[in-house]
Order: sequence, then structure tokens, then C-alpha cells
Amino acid sequence: MSLSLRKIPGFRSGKWWKVSITSGFYLFVFLTILAVLSSSAPTLALDKIDPTSKNSVSIAGKTHSNKPVYLLKDNKIVQSIKSDSSGKFYFALNDLKDGNYTYTIETCNSEKKDKCKSENVLITVDQTPPPKPEIALPNKLPNDSEEEIAERIKPQGIPSMQQDGIMKVLAGVTSLDELERVVDLYAA
Repeated sequence: MSLSLRKIPGFRSGKWWKVSITSGFYLFVFLTILAVLSSSAPTLALDKIDPTSKNSVSIAGKTHSNKPVYLLKDNKIVQSIKSDSSGKFYFALNDLKDGNYTYTIETCNSEKKDKCKSENVLITVDQTPPPKPEIALPNKLPNDSEEEIAERIKPQGIPSMQQDGIMKVLAGVTSLDELERVVDLYAA
């Protein structure tokens, strides 16, 4: 019992497959138009901004290519640019005083500011220099005599590298050749 395509209703006349292909084409066109018309807000990714001691700060990030990007302070536009062909943008802020600054970066689908995505940025500027270190000297300084200085710098129960190396050679931990590569055994 073999099934012939001629026995399937509508196939022989060509209506069945023509309707399927036409319906698929119209569905594809409809979905493409729907995707174009209902595009969402562009994505927004900002580079990390660390606290700084400089009075100039840059804010950089990435969004969709050739989209308007706005720098806002208190909901007022401070600067506006268009992202480049790879979606990168850059704002430079100069002459900032010490303190915290909150800005908003906003990117939109068009200059009409429809379908926007925004992100807040906190910038901390601290130009106060750190306190100078204080060096505390002992109440009694040693005399400049070589004997007194030599006495103070003598090892106090700690073996020198030569002594420690010789003890390790005698204990069989290392060889005399290895010790000679690290320490000058003939130095006074």
C-alpha cells in the first residue's frame, strides 16, 4: 500500500503548498515589521569610576551605535553626544572641586528622547593630600663611634647566611656546591 502525493487533497491542484508558502512569507514580514516598530531602549554599560584625587574625570561607556547619549545633572542636560559606530561614548568633566558628584547617563533610541535607558554615576573627588608621616627617633641616639654601632648591629642569636648554610651542609640538607652559588664562603 503506497501513498501517492496525487491522492492528497489540494496537492495536485497546487493550492495546499502555495497557501503554506505564502502564509509563511506573510508571517515573516509581519514579525520583521513588528520587531522594527517595537524596538526597545538601547542597552547601556558604563566603565567603572574609582574615587580620584584629580579635578578632571572622564565617564566612558558603550551603547548601541550612533545613538544620542546625555549627561544629566539634576535632570538638566550638561553635555550631549552621539555614540560612535561601535557604540562607545566619552564625557570629560573638568575643574571639579573636592566632594561627591551624582550624574545620570541617559541613552535613547532617537533625539526625541523616546525609549531611554539611564544609569546614575557617583564621582568622588578628594584632593586633600595624606598627612606626612612622622618619624619617631629614640630618646637616646648612639654615638658615632664605630665600636658602638658595630656592637648594636651584631646578630643576636640569629646565624648568618654562611653559618646557616654550613649547618645545612653538615646536616646533609644541601651540598657545598649549592651553598657556594648562594653565599661567598671566603668573605671575611
